[in-house]
Amino acid sequence: MVEVIEAVAPLGARLIIQTAVEAEVDALLGRSRYQRTAIGSHEEALMRPG
Repeated sequence: MVEVIEAVAPLGARLIIQTAVEAEVDALLGRSRYQRTAIGSHEEALMRPG
């Protein structure tokens, strides 16, 4: 049982760190992952890269 907990603990820590980093990146970019922001008058044609 202890071995299982020792194997799962790093995965849990990695998930917590990954979630925090993704939230920071979303805040920095001002958008969520895979979300695009429309600019200009042609919203569908003109998308901000990156």
